[in-house]
Amino acid sequence: MTAINYKKSIFWMILWSFCFSIVMTLAKKISPEISGATLIFGRLSIGLAFAMPLFIGQGIQTVIQTQFIGFHLIRAGIVTCAMGCTYYAYRNLPLAEAASIGQTGPLFTTLLAVLILREKMTLSKWLAMVVGYAGVLFIVKPGAGELNIAVLVALAANLLAGMAIIIAKKVSSIDSSSTILFYGTVGTLILTSIQVLFSWQTPSTIDSIYLIFIGASGMFSQYCYLQALKYAPTSFVTPFEYIRLCVTIPIGIVVFNEMPDLYSLLGSLIIVSSIIYLVREQVGTKAKS
Repeated sequence: MTAINYKKSIFWMILWSFCFSIVMTLAKKISPEISGATLIFGRLSIGLAFAMPLFIGQGIQTVIQTQFIGFHLIRAGIVTCAMGCTYYAYRNLPLAEAASIGQTGPLFTTLLAVLILREKMTLSKWLAMVVGYAGVLFIVKPGAGELNIAVLVALAANLLAGMAIIIAKKVSSIDSSSTILFYGTVGTLILTSIQVLFSWQTPSTIDSIYLIFIGASGMFSQYCYLQALKYAPTSFVTPFEYIRLCVTIPIGIVVFNEMPDLYSLLGSLIIVSSIIYLVREQVGTKAKS
């Protein structure tokens, strides 16, 4: 089992936040006529092509060896649903709003980690999580208007993603990141292939270029998250998903001219503060042990 290394885990989560933000930005730029199934199929097939040298380099026989084939199959089904919900939310909501709602994910994942993986949570960690979520509420401003169906879809995506992360953490005790990535990608690609038979639209040249970058960045983002889980408990990793909010707000301003209001900026500051506190508390605990 990989030794805990919080600094490496944070490093991989920072990389993940940038890659994930790139994926969702490009997904939002793809023509709305392209169905979600077509987008996901393109992202997975291209991503698999980019990842094949990694799998071949480590040896296909080594990569496919697992004691958790049942867990991998279940995870593939969950990831398929989660990806569909996530792309729908990001294509139908302002980038910053979709990302801010996405920050409820760590709450779902942390709660599942406590209930299923029996991970321990100190009071200070819970407070950091709650403070971070309060920052999200500043951005979402619940009750300020009519509830968009895309908001509910985004919340469903977070719950499903949390379940997928818990399974990944469970199997990562033995399986490598490459093995988890392989089964997750291939399994999800097979399930999406069935969907795309009924909703395929041939992408334009520019959409095809976007799909290439989405596939490459999306595959690497998954690898980054799995690596982060290798080096730290789930309850430590998931709060760092808040970082992507601080990445997507500037992207929304520059690319989509989506100007955040004062509440959004204040919420981002609260989120960053909760992350800094969590890191200091975790590193301090490690130093004392």
